Amino acid sequence: MDSTILDIGCGDGSLTSKLFKELIPNCKTMTGCDINEDMIRFANEHYASERVNFTTLNIEGELPDQLRERFHHAISVFALNWCLRQETAFQNIYDILTDQGSCFAIIAERVSLFDAYRNLAKTEKWKPWVIDVEKYISPYHDSQDSLKEMQQLLGKIRFTTTKLEHKKIFHEYENLEKLKGGIMSVVPFKIPDELHEDFFKDLSQEMQMFDTKKYNYKKSTDDFVFNGAYDIRWTRYNICPGSKSKNSTNITFALVKETADYLAKLIIIDVFCKNSVDEKTSAMMYLEEYVNILNWKMDSMILDIGCGDGSLTSKIFKEIIPNCKTMIGCDISEDMIRFANEHYASERVNFTTLNIEGDLPDQLRERFHHVISFFALHWCLRQETAFQNIYDILRDDGSCFGIVVGKTSLYDAYRTLAKTEKWKPWVTDVESYISPYHDSQDSLKDMQQLLGKVGFTITKLEQKLIFHEYENLENLKGGIMAVVPFKIPDELYDDFFVDLSQEMQMADTKKYNFKKSTNDFIFIVQILVLYVEKK
Repeated sequence: MDSTILDIGCGDGSLTSKLFKELIPNCKTMTGCDINEDMIRFANEHYASERVNFTTLNIEGELPDQLRERFHHAISVFALNWCLRQETAFQNIYDILTDQGSCFAIIAERVSLFDAYRNLAKTEKWKPWVIDVEKYISPYHDSQDSLKEMQQLLGKIRFTTTKLEHKKIFHEYENLEKLKGGIMSVVPFKIPDELHEDFFKDLSQEMQMFDTKKYNYKKSTDDFVFNGAYDIRWTRYNICPGSKSKNSTNITFALVKETADYLAKLIIIDVFCKNSVDEKTSAMMYLEEYVNILNWKMDSMILDIGCGDGSLTSKIFKEIIPNCKTMIGCDISEDMIRFANEHYASERVNFTTLNIEGDLPDQLRERFHHVISFFALHWCLRQETAFQNIYDILRDDGSCFGIVVGKTSLYDAYRTLAKTEKWKPWVTDVESYISPYHDSQDSLKDMQQLLGKVGFTITKLEQKLIFHEYENLENLKGGIMAVVPFKIPDELYDDFFVDLSQEMQMADTKKYNFKKSTNDFIFIVQILVLYVEKK
């Protein structure tokens, strides 16, 4: 209780936040750290709270004095394997901990992916892109006895080892496409978009060879399986360094084995697997549904408005419109654009900051052949300005395809909770988060009139209902709370979701007359799908 915890290599902060809420909610504070400044900006913007914060730190660099003996516990999940100076990293962790502090870590050790990197780096075909390979390979990948090496390292630093074991993970995927997503999401090299498919083919063939011949696994990439070995390290720091703790398993957040299994499960879900995000899935589905009317021009320039982190922009470029000349994603959030440019930019895909309902820069006028936008334009309160800007961005005979949120019981729930004494301190400025079409008696007519006024020719405009179905209550909570914009205190998080989902259930069944709602693990959203042209 009342402990301070440091998460080393927190990335975007999502796992840190998840661990705090679900596994260690009784700690005093939790701090996530990462070497990447853009990640930390993103984490502080999206996951920071009164008791969770994020800071930049290079764990194998010089340790700031203010961090010495500051934390009761340190955790690190699939991050310390990036440190080439292992002794420095663990010495810093030792110095960060208070007396009787502890460190729990999962470290990637051996995987055929690393072997494949080395092989491809030697080929004429791939060596221009597969570079600096050794810095992306775990220091333990070539070890004959990684457990012994780690034990010696921890002893040298004066940690007392409570648990140190070696395990294997078998990531199983439903099909080749999902296997590709899982593997390519952790590949650090910037492969040109037009070579992406070919690279994965060669990479997976190399992995298959090493899995079956070097490691003697029965299954590999041909079976949609991504094999990996990792070490679980649970260490204890005592007042008398090197002595044996009498109560080494008396930790504040879980038993060693239970925590290891839980953390491993979380990281598989949150890091290695290519998760299906509801809005992204819907966007891809409607792009494929309307492909016959979407007149994509060869060598065209495309703008994605409200691109967020850039992942959907990149996915659309690779899978739907790979023949376009260039694709640009834009978003009002500078942190999102930094993240997108770092993780998804390429020779033909890049990202820029833009407020689509603000003043339009002259260099964007009549620049693009096509504009796309998914679940973003409903954030614009000045709808006419936004669509006028889109019109002005397009060249003659250009087109815009978009999905705009209309009604949802989530908005009704916001308004109700904002009026309660219990939630009004946090549920504030509600109207700025509600679609301009939520209260419309005829959203199709309203949109039709707006598009005509701006000058668009409407090729397709229709209203649809999306039913996001979840397997269980926990998944429903994750889906809904992911889009809630209010900063609810961590200790009230679960209580808020209960009240929110109850209000949604009531609105869905009584106001909208839906037969199912949140009680059935369903999140219902009404959308407008539009395809318009500038003629």
